Amino acid sequence: MKLQQIIDILEEIAPPQYAASWDNSGLQVGSPEAEVSSILVALDITEGVIREGARKKTDLIVTHHPLFFHPLSRLQTNTGIGKLLPPLLQAGISVYAAHTNLDVAAGGVNDQLGRALKIARWKELPGGRTSEVKGFGGIGKLEAPRRITEIITDLKKSLKIPTVRLVGSKEKTVQKIAFCCGSGADLFPEVCRAAPDLFITGDLKYHDAMNFLLEGIPALDLGHFASEAGIRKPLAEKIRQAIYRKGEHLTVQVSRTERDPFQFI
Repeated sequence: MKLQQIIDILEEIAPPQYAASWDNSGLQVGSPEAEVSSILVALDITEGVIREGARKKTDLIVTHHPLFFHPLSRLQTNTGIGKLLPPLLQAGISVYAAHTNLDVAAGGVNDQLGRALKIARWKELPGGRTSEVKGFGGIGKLEAPRRITEIITDLKKSLKIPTVRLVGSKEKTVQKIAFCCGSGADLFPEVCRAAPDLFITGDLKYHDAMNFLLEGIPALDLGHFASEAGIRKPLAEKIRQAIYRKGEHLTVQVSRTERDPFQFI
Protein backbone atom coordinates (compact mmCIF):
# COMPACT_ATOMS: atom_id res chain seq x y z
CA MET A 1 0.00 0.00 0.00
CA LYS A 2 1.04 3.59 -0.51
CA LEU A 3 1.87 5.54 2.63
CA GLN A 4 -0.89 8.00 1.74
CA GLN A 5 -3.42 5.16 2.00
CA ILE A 6 -2.16 4.41 5.51
CA ILE A 7 -2.33 8.10 6.37
CA ASP A 8 -5.97 8.13 5.24
CA ILE A 9 -6.66 5.24 7.63
CA LEU A 10 -4.85 6.95 10.49
CA GLU A 11 -6.81 10.15 9.91
CA GLU A 12 -10.05 8.19 10.16
CA ILE A 13 -8.89 6.76 13.49
CA ALA A 14 -7.60 10.12 14.79
CA PRO A 15 -9.04 12.98 12.72
CA PRO A 16 -6.45 15.76 12.30
CA GLN A 17 -9.03 18.45 13.11
CA TYR A 18 -9.12 17.10 16.67
CA ALA A 19 -5.49 18.13 17.23
CA ALA A 20 -4.60 21.11 19.40
CA SER A 21 -3.46 24.22 17.55
CA TRP A 22 0.04 23.91 19.05
CA ASP A 23 0.43 20.26 18.09
CA ASN A 24 2.52 18.82 15.26
CA SER A 25 0.76 15.57 14.42
CA GLY A 26 0.94 14.03 10.96
CA LEU A 27 3.67 12.77 8.63
CA GLN A 28 7.05 13.50 10.20
CA VAL A 29 9.46 11.67 7.90
CA GLY A 30 8.92 10.15 4.46
CA SER A 31 6.93 10.55 1.27
CA PRO A 32 3.20 9.85 0.85
CA GLU A 33 4.18 7.94 -2.29
CA ALA A 34 6.37 5.46 -0.40
CA GLU A 35 5.35 1.79 -0.41
CA VAL A 36 4.43 0.30 2.96
CA SER A 37 4.23 -3.40 3.79
CA SER A 38 5.20 -3.39 7.46
CA ILE A 39 4.18 -1.04 10.30
CA LEU A 40 5.50 -0.67 13.85
CA VAL A 41 3.48 1.14 16.55
CA ALA A 42 5.21 2.94 19.44
CA LEU A 43 4.78 5.90 21.77
CA ASP A 44 8.04 7.55 20.75
CA ILE A 45 10.84 7.44 18.22
CA THR A 46 13.96 6.29 20.07
CA GLU A 47 17.21 4.73 18.95
CA GLY A 48 15.96 1.38 20.25
CA VAL A 49 12.66 1.63 18.37
CA ILE A 50 14.51 2.54 15.16
CA ARG A 51 16.84 -0.46 15.55
CA GLU A 52 13.83 -2.69 16.15
CA GLY A 53 12.10 -1.24 13.10
CA ALA A 54 15.16 -1.80 10.91
CA ARG A 55 15.55 -5.37 12.20
CA LYS A 56 11.90 -6.10 11.39
CA LYS A 57 12.20 -4.42 7.98
CA THR A 58 9.57 -1.85 8.98
CA ASP A 59 8.54 0.71 6.38
CA LEU A 60 6.52 2.95 8.73
CA ILE A 61 6.64 3.69 12.44
CA VAL A 62 3.41 5.13 13.82
CA THR A 63 4.02 7.00 17.06
CA HIS A 64 1.91 8.91 19.53
CA HIS A 65 4.44 11.65 20.27
CA PRO A 66 5.73 13.70 17.33
CA LEU A 67 9.40 13.39 16.42
CA PHE A 68 9.41 17.10 15.60
CA PHE A 69 7.48 19.05 18.21
CA HIS A 70 9.22 22.42 18.16
CA PRO A 71 10.58 24.16 15.03
CA LEU A 72 14.24 23.36 14.34
CA SER A 73 16.71 26.17 13.66
CA ARG A 74 19.47 23.70 12.82
CA LEU A 75 19.85 19.95 12.37
CA GLN A 76 23.00 18.37 13.78
CA THR A 77 23.23 14.62 13.38
CA ASN A 78 25.41 14.11 16.45
CA THR A 79 22.96 15.43 19.03
CA GLY A 80 19.32 15.15 20.10
CA ILE A 81 16.71 14.56 17.43
CA GLY A 82 19.35 14.90 14.74
CA LYS A 83 20.88 11.58 15.85
CA LEU A 84 17.64 9.80 14.99
CA LEU A 85 17.35 10.94 11.39
CA PRO A 86 20.32 9.17 9.71
CA PRO A 87 19.30 5.66 10.88
CA LEU A 88 15.67 6.34 9.90
CA LEU A 89 16.65 7.50 6.43
CA GLN A 90 19.23 4.75 5.97
CA ALA A 91 16.62 2.12 6.84
CA GLY A 92 14.02 3.78 4.62
CA ILE A 93 11.60 4.14 7.55
CA SER A 94 8.84 6.75 7.44
CA VAL A 95 7.35 8.24 10.62
CA TYR A 96 3.77 9.36 11.30
CA ALA A 97 2.56 10.79 14.63
CA ALA A 98 -0.99 10.95 16.00
CA HIS A 99 -0.75 13.02 19.17
CA THR A 100 -3.49 15.19 20.69
CA ASN A 101 -5.92 14.06 17.99
CA LEU A 102 -5.43 10.46 19.18
CA ASP A 103 -5.70 11.56 22.82
CA VAL A 104 -9.29 12.72 22.30
CA ALA A 105 -10.49 10.45 19.47
CA ALA A 106 -13.09 7.74 20.07
CA GLY A 107 -11.20 4.69 21.30
CA GLY A 108 -8.12 6.89 21.74
CA VAL A 109 -5.66 7.35 24.56
CA ASN A 110 -8.06 8.94 27.03
CA ASP A 111 -10.67 6.26 26.30
CA GLN A 112 -8.10 3.55 27.07
CA LEU A 113 -7.27 5.20 30.38
CA GLY A 114 -10.98 5.41 31.21
CA ARG A 115 -11.31 1.68 30.53
CA ALA A 116 -8.32 0.92 32.74
CA LEU A 117 -10.07 2.87 35.51
CA LYS A 118 -13.22 0.78 34.93
CA ILE A 119 -15.37 3.85 34.36
CA ALA A 120 -18.28 2.54 32.31
CA ARG A 121 -19.68 5.91 31.25
CA TRP A 122 -17.82 9.19 31.22
CA LYS A 123 -18.03 12.55 29.51
CA GLU A 124 -15.60 15.19 28.36
CA LEU A 125 -14.20 17.29 31.20
CA PRO A 126 -15.93 20.67 30.79
CA GLY A 127 -13.55 23.43 29.72
CA GLY A 128 -10.66 21.18 28.66
CA ARG A 129 -10.90 21.98 24.96
CA THR A 130 -8.08 21.22 22.53
CA SER A 131 -9.94 22.50 19.47
CA GLU A 132 -13.40 23.47 18.32
CA VAL A 133 -14.26 19.77 18.20
CA LYS A 134 -12.80 17.86 21.14
CA GLY A 135 -11.31 18.43 24.56
CA PHE A 136 -8.75 16.90 26.88
CA GLY A 137 -9.79 14.99 29.95
CA GLY A 138 -12.79 13.02 31.07
CA ILE A 139 -14.94 12.71 34.15
CA GLY A 140 -17.23 9.92 35.27
CA LYS A 141 -18.27 7.68 38.15
CA LEU A 142 -17.25 4.23 39.25
CA GLU A 143 -20.10 1.77 39.64
CA ALA A 144 -19.51 1.83 43.39
CA PRO A 145 -17.32 3.86 45.75
CA ARG A 146 -13.79 2.51 46.26
CA ARG A 147 -10.80 3.37 48.39
CA ILE A 148 -7.97 5.01 46.48
CA THR A 149 -5.59 2.27 47.61
CA GLU A 150 -7.78 -0.32 45.83
CA ILE A 151 -7.76 1.73 42.62
CA ILE A 152 -3.97 2.01 42.84
CA THR A 153 -3.59 -1.75 43.26
CA ASP A 154 -5.74 -2.41 40.18
CA LEU A 155 -3.94 0.20 38.06
CA LYS A 156 -0.48 -1.06 39.00
CA LYS A 157 -1.55 -4.53 37.91
CA SER A 158 -3.36 -3.57 34.69
CA LEU A 159 -0.78 -1.00 33.56
CA LYS A 160 2.16 -3.14 34.73
CA ILE A 161 3.79 -0.36 36.73
CA PRO A 162 5.75 -0.79 39.97
CA THR A 163 4.77 2.47 41.62
CA VAL A 164 2.60 5.59 41.40
CA ARG A 165 2.67 8.98 43.12
CA LEU A 166 -0.29 10.11 45.20
CA VAL A 167 -1.26 13.51 46.55
CA GLY A 168 -3.67 13.01 49.46
CA SER A 169 -4.79 10.03 51.53
CA LYS A 170 -4.80 6.56 49.98
CA GLU A 171 -7.56 5.54 52.39
CA LYS A 172 -10.10 8.05 51.06
CA THR A 173 -13.19 6.54 49.46
CA VAL A 174 -13.94 7.96 46.00
CA GLN A 175 -16.42 7.48 43.17
CA LYS A 176 -16.36 10.57 40.92
CA ILE A 177 -13.09 10.54 38.98
CA ALA A 178 -11.56 13.03 36.55
CA PHE A 179 -8.68 11.88 34.38
CA CYS A 180 -6.38 12.96 31.58
CA CYS A 181 -3.77 10.88 29.79
CA GLY A 182 -0.24 12.26 29.58
CA SER A 183 0.36 15.66 31.14
CA GLY A 184 -2.92 16.84 32.62
CA ALA A 185 -1.79 19.39 35.20
CA ASP A 186 -2.83 22.28 32.94
CA LEU A 187 -6.43 21.20 33.50
CA PHE A 188 -6.22 22.20 37.17
CA PRO A 189 -8.86 24.99 36.88
CA GLU A 190 -11.26 22.70 35.00
CA VAL A 191 -10.71 19.89 37.51
CA CYS A 192 -11.42 22.24 40.42
CA ARG A 193 -14.67 23.38 38.82
CA ALA A 194 -15.73 19.76 38.21
CA ALA A 195 -14.92 18.90 41.86
CA PRO A 196 -14.08 15.18 41.46
CA ASP A 197 -13.20 12.91 44.36
CA LEU A 198 -9.93 12.02 42.58
CA PHE A 199 -7.90 13.26 39.60
CA ILE A 200 -5.68 10.84 37.67
CA THR A 201 -2.99 11.85 35.16
CA GLY A 202 0.79 11.81 34.62
CA ASP A 203 3.67 14.30 34.90
CA LEU A 204 2.60 16.23 37.99
CA LYS A 205 5.27 18.67 39.18
CA TYR A 206 5.84 19.68 42.80
CA HIS A 207 3.78 22.87 42.60
CA ASP A 208 1.02 21.03 40.71
CA ALA A 209 0.86 18.60 43.62
CA MET A 210 0.72 21.47 46.11
CA ASN A 211 -2.15 23.06 44.20
CA PHE A 212 -4.21 19.87 44.37
CA LEU A 213 -3.32 19.40 48.02
CA LEU A 214 -4.48 22.93 48.88
CA GLU A 215 -7.75 22.36 47.01
CA GLY A 216 -8.34 19.10 48.85
CA ILE A 217 -8.51 17.07 45.62
CA PRO A 218 -6.49 13.83 45.74
CA ALA A 219 -4.32 13.46 42.63
CA LEU A 220 -2.75 10.28 41.31
CA ASP A 221 0.29 10.52 39.02
CA LEU A 222 0.73 7.34 36.98
CA GLY A 223 3.66 8.70 34.98
CA HIS A 224 3.38 9.92 31.40
CA PHE A 225 4.43 6.63 29.80
CA ALA A 226 2.13 4.45 31.87
CA SER A 227 -0.90 6.67 31.30
CA GLU A 228 -0.52 6.38 27.51
CA ALA A 229 1.22 3.09 26.73
CA GLY A 230 -2.10 1.24 26.77
CA ILE A 231 -3.05 2.75 23.41
CA ARG A 232 -0.39 0.87 21.42
CA LYS A 233 -2.10 -2.51 21.07
CA PRO A 234 -5.60 -1.13 20.35
CA LEU A 235 -4.15 1.31 17.80
CA ALA A 236 -2.23 -1.46 16.05
CA GLU A 237 -5.39 -3.57 15.93
CA LYS A 238 -7.45 -0.71 14.50
CA ILE A 239 -4.87 -0.15 11.77
CA ARG A 240 -4.71 -3.89 11.04
CA GLN A 241 -8.49 -4.21 10.74
CA ALA A 242 -8.82 -1.12 8.53
CA ILE A 243 -6.15 -2.46 6.18
CA TYR A 244 -7.85 -5.87 6.09
CA ARG A 245 -11.18 -4.26 5.18
CA LYS A 246 -9.45 -2.76 2.16
CA GLY A 247 -8.42 -6.24 1.03
CA GLU A 248 -4.76 -5.76 1.96
CA HIS A 249 -2.58 -7.76 4.32
CA LEU A 250 0.23 -5.78 5.95
CA THR A 251 2.28 -6.64 9.01
CA VAL A 252 1.32 -4.38 11.94
CA GLN A 253 3.27 -4.88 15.17
CA VAL A 254 3.65 -3.15 18.53
CA SER A 255 7.17 -2.27 19.64
CA ARG A 256 8.57 -4.88 22.00
CA THR A 257 11.66 -2.88 22.97
CA GLU A 258 10.06 0.41 24.05
CA ARG A 259 10.33 1.16 27.77
CA ASP A 260 9.46 3.96 30.16
CA PRO A 261 12.54 6.24 30.21
CA PHE A 262 12.31 6.33 34.01
CA GLN A 263 13.75 3.48 36.06
CA PHE A 264 12.21 2.83 39.47
CA ILE A 265 14.99 1.98 41.90
